Amino acid sequence: MEIANINEFQDSGENNHECANFQYLTFKGLIFEQERNVVFFRSDFTGVTFSKCEFNNVSFKRSDFIYAKFNDCIFKDCDFKLAGIDRSILNKCIFITCDFEGIAIDNSVFYDCEISNTNFYRSEIRKIEYNCCKFINNNFKASGVGNCAFINSYIENLDFADLTADELEFRDCSYNNVNVEINFLSRFIIDDSFISNVNLSYLDTKIFLSGDIKHNLKEYLEYLYKKERNIDLFNIILTFKLDFDNYALFSIFKAAHNQIMSYGNAFVSVPDYELLRKILVFHISKGHINTGILFEIGSFLQDCLTQNNDYTISGIIYSILPVIQDDINRKLDSLYDYAKVNNSTVYAEIHFLTSNREEALSVLDDLMRYVIMKPNYHEYYYIVSVSNSKTVITIAISLVLALAASFTAKIITKNAVQTMVAIASAKRQVELVSQSQTIKELRESSDIIPALSTASDLDELKKVGELLEKIQISN
Repeated sequence: MEIANINEFQDSGENNHECANFQYLTFKGLIFEQERNVVFFRSDFTGVTFSKCEFNNVSFKRSDFIYAKFNDCIFKDCDFKLAGIDRSILNKCIFITCDFEGIAIDNSVFYDCEISNTNFYRSEIRKIEYNCCKFINNNFKASGVGNCAFINSYIENLDFADLTADELEFRDCSYNNVNVEINFLSRFIIDDSFISNVNLSYLDTKIFLSGDIKHNLKEYLEYLYKKERNIDLFNIILTFKLDFDNYALFSIFKAAHNQIMSYGNAFVSVPDYELLRKILVFHISKGHINTGILFEIGSFLQDCLTQNNDYTISGIIYSILPVIQDDINRKLDSLYDYAKVNNSTVYAEIHFLTSNREEALSVLDDLMRYVIMKPNYHEYYYIVSVSNSKTVITIAISLVLALAASFTAKIITKNAVQTMVAIASAKRQVELVSQSQTIKELRESSDIIPALSTASDLDELKKVGELLEKIQISN
């Protein structure tokens, strides 16, 4: 005799399950035919597992699915009106001509699912990841979709004018007949496939992404600037790879940061700073931010940590800094052939918070090993002089590595290094050597600086010899 699993739902043929409690049961291999009109109205499916089931013309109206798992199921002509799906996982599921009107879907993951000809009218969809999914001919009118990620998915016949959308991310997706007003995109994280394959417009006028893109977006950029929507402006400039100089782009980022910090309300500032973090990390991963700006942003954020009393914001900043450092290290790794001590050398003075010479030399060795990450890292710099009062060590090093060390020293040495200072131009170095002058003696010279504040793109450092003569450095 076969004993039924007490944790498995047994289909007795009953069609009405109104207000039933199915918590932590398993629905496995069941087929509910169209003509049965099965009803699960206001039922509780907390912790339920659905596996290889087929639901036809079934009503789940006002039911709750919390911590539910859906695996390899089909839902056709099913009613999910005003239902709730929260903290659930849906894998390899198909939804065809279903009704999700007024549904709330939160904090869940859809993987390899297909949703077609389905009604999402007045639904609320938040914090969802859709991975390898298909969306075809669905109705999202009057719906709210926010803080969701669409990854490697296919979207067909969607007009964003029909819904309220905010903080969406699209990566490696395919599109067919998707229309979007550009004002949506300022708070979207999108890649080139989105830009190339959706129909963009602004105030009902099609935007052409050929020719002078900056000119074509001019009206919208001016609107964002006048409204002080700095996060959005920063994102749009990077998304469309617009030609803005380093100083302008860094100023926009700094304005976005300062604007968020001025809110004085964590309920507002934390979500906006998290959005700024996501935008920054995404564009770093896509290579949209040159290294000069990354140095600026990293140093600025590092300084902000000492001034900020909001521990949540500080936590977000701490999560950004390693991403910046990793990107800098990755770019440096491809440029080591240009980074050895040669005619691109600059002098860098490092101030240590110790008067112990051996301790300072040990910290310097750790710093250089971390920055250079090569077994023969000693070949990439040499010590010019050591001063013993509050130890100051002057080294000769490539500009590339001096920039990296000036940023890295603040992060990894826990204040053992105060800062990298006193970068001299190539021309001045010749004078320095010939006249046997010290960095200290040259400090008041116009081309000696107390702190590095701007840097050129690392890609240009192949021509670093001539670049040093052009680089703009200011306090």
